[in-house]
Amino acid sequence: MNINWLELLINIILASFGGIVKKLVEKEKNPDVKISPGYYSASAFISLFAGIIVYFLCKEAKFSIYLIMAVTALAGFGGTQAIHMIYNAGKKKFKLEDGEDKKQ
Repeated sequence: MNINWLELLINIILASFGGIVKKLVEKEKNPDVKISPGYYSASAFISLFAGIIVYFLCKEAKFSIYLIMAVTALAGFGGTQAIHMIYNAGKKKFKLEDGEDKKQ
């Protein structure tokens, strides 16, 4: 696959920005919750990871650049939630947390 580095950089920025916007939306919904700047940075990196994966999947499927940019930004916006869902599914699957068994 031939990588256009400028195109990749634009998609990385879009994905990271999507993650930061997601945290700003959450902050607006709950203004009493304190969020540190490091939390925004972590969200941007998680969103960047999700965005890069989506970028390469879309690039391999030969989607148009505009569709790739839109989907990458959306992946960045939902990236932290997707990683959190995968993490929770893994915890349940491999029984890594105290679940309903100990409550009964």
